[in-house]
Order: sequence, then structure tokens, then C-alpha cells
Amino acid sequence: MSENKRPFEEEIQAIETELLQDYGHGRVIDRMELFAQPDRSVIEELIEKLFRLVFPGYFRDRTYRVYNLKLLHEMMSNVLNEQPGRISIGCVFHRLAVGEKEADRMWAGVDASAFRDWMHASQAMDAYYAEARVEESHQDNEYKAVFTMPSGSTVILPDHEELPIRFYDLDTGRPRCQISEWLVELVDDKQRKVIGKIPFQKFRTLLPREKVSYYDAADSLLEPFTVDELMNLLEQAEKEYE
Repeated sequence: MSENKRPFEEEIQAIETELLQDYGHGRVIDRMELFAQPDRSVIEELIEKLFRLVFPGYFRDRTYRVYNLKLLHEMMSNVLNEQPGRISIGCVFHRLAVGEKEADRMWAGVDASAFRDWMHASQAMDAYYAEARVEESHQDNEYKAVFTMPSGSTVILPDHEELPIRFYDLDTGRPRCQISEWLVELVDDKQRKVIGKIPFQKFRTLLPREKVSYYDAADSLLEPFTVDELMNLLEQAEKEYE
């Protein structure tokens, strides 16, 4: 986009023209006094304001950039000072967690591009996000949280037992249900069948170090497991409970 051209300039001009041409149909409103009819510049200003509301990212005003950078620096400083120490951000595909590592990198930036690029790269990664689902046992009125671990896929797995935000009461900040058991469900993705289940904490301890890498402040990135490798993890877990 050229420096002299405004965002959506052609679209805005097309809407202006259409609106003004609409006053040529001979209706009562079309016969208003000439000086009482809409002015092109006024219409243009109103349409541009609407576009700013709908597409704020395309209107990178200096004022907004400075304001966003100030908020970003303040948020990252709070993380670095352990107030609160970690921030969870709701995104399009799944939440992201900002910790000391992310905050240190973004706090030093002269604009918000580092934050934008980090969010884009993290969300664009070809990986399955293992978000906990809640299952209710109708017999004992207890709830279980289950994380799915499919074969053959890169997986983003939470580092700790954690429910998605939709399971929390936003007024109190407390979970809406008490979880009695946290499990990882191993799935043969090709056969679409469950291999078995392992307690979450036990699964985390059984993971080979070479398969685990850092993703963000609350999650790990797991390299793809074959069905045989998942079966091996299940056998290890079962042996410890014999």
C-alpha cells in the first residue's frame, strides 16, 4: 500500500458514489434543497470511521501505535515482575500463554510487531492443541478431564492440569465443576480408536525428553508419536500400577 493512499480508499469512494447516486430517483428525500443534501466529504468521513471500527488493523494511526505499545510494555513488565507472572490470551484457534521468556523478548521492542509475529507464528503452527474436555460420570456424579493424544500428529499439551476458560465462573474465577481425575487419552488416529488412558501427571513423567520442546509459558510441543510408541507409554504406565 502506498504512503499517500488511505486504506480502503477505492471501497470508500465506491460507497460514496453509490449513496449520492441514490438521490436521483425522484423521491421526496431526493427533492431536498441542494444545500441540505449530503456532502461528499461528510459521507467520506462517516464511512471511514465505520471502516476504522470494523477493520482497525488497516488504520495504523501513530496515536494507536503508541497507545498499543505502551499497553504492551506495561503488560510485559507486569509479567517480568511476576504480577501476575503469566498471562493467558484467548486467540482464534487456542489460548496462548505469555511468560518471562515471551515478555523479555516483547518488552524490548520499539513497536508491537514482535507480539504480532509471535501470535501469528504460534497460531499458524501445524499442530493439534490438546485442550481438556470434561466428561461426567452419571453414576457417581464426578467429573473427569481428558486430554486427547493422537498418533502421527505434533501436539501442543498443557504443562499442568488445566481447564479451558469456559469451564470457569467469570465472576468468582473458580471452576464450575470439581475434577476428580485428569487423564490423557491415547488414540490411534488412523484407526480412529482409543488405545488406552494414562493419568495426566504420569503421562508427563513418561514422555521422552527428546520428544518434548518449549511452546509457550503454559504448554509443551510434543513431536509425533507412532501407535507403537503410544502403546509403549501405556505399557510403562500399567507396569507401575501392577
